[in-house]
Amino acid sequence: MRAKTYAQAITELLRDPGSKGREEHIIKRAVEVAIQNGHRSLLPKIARSVEKMEDEHARRRIVIVSAPGKLSERERMEALSNAYIDPRSPVSELCIEEREDDTLIGGTVVTTRSLRVDQSVKRTLEDLYERITAQ
Repeated sequence: MRAKTYAQAITELLRDPGSKGREEHIIKRAVEVAIQNGHRSLLPKIARSVEKMEDEHARRRIVIVSAPGKLSERERMEALSNAYIDPRSPVSELCIEEREDDTLIGGTVVTTRSLRVDQSVKRTLEDLYERITAQ
């Protein structure tokens, strides 16, 4: 068995809502199982893999919504939906950070670790300018 397999099992158990307050027990039990299976030498690799998976998971959940001013709840929900992000996701799965961006005229820019959806007036004007000058 590979360290990554143990790490995936541990992280899935730790993310389970029913595991709140039982984290220490889950980790102790996982260590016991690894030792019983003769994988004591994998423990440092398992720990590094769990840490890496948790870091990746934490970064994936952050969503930044930039706008020229404060957004209403409807505007925020619409911006997230346009970026294919379910705004009704549980808070534990999604960390939404709103930022005011003085360089924007209107609209929104939604950014995650791997996605950027620019629906700003600034972007629309830049696209229009490029189309006009390209002809």
